[in-house]
Amino acid sequence: GAWRELRVAGEAQDRGYADAIASRAASAGLGERVRLLGEQDPASFLEGIDALVVPSIQGEVQPTVVLEAVAAGVPAAGPRGRSVIIRPSSGRVSQATSCA
Repeated sequence: GAWRELRVAGEAQDRGYADAIASRAASAGLGERVRLLGEQDPASFLEGIDALVVPSIQGEVQPTVVLEAVAAGVPAAGPRGRSVIIRPSSGRVSQATSCA
């Protein structure tokens, strides 16, 4: 089915990055479907989502939130260059080679 909204959690070190996301969403006509939430409690945030994508531009090797998502039963994809897709229902871990 169609997605309802995109929730973006966390604080960018550069406020211009968050502003750019909001601007691009608005110009694509998606401004009301993209929510920039700022810092969130991971457990509460994970309860309300269908999947987690971590497009981190930071140097974290394996973001803890990916492991927290899997423990909560939420499918997760890690950052580029170290990307894995983890399906909690099967325990299957796949190396992501492309977004296509």
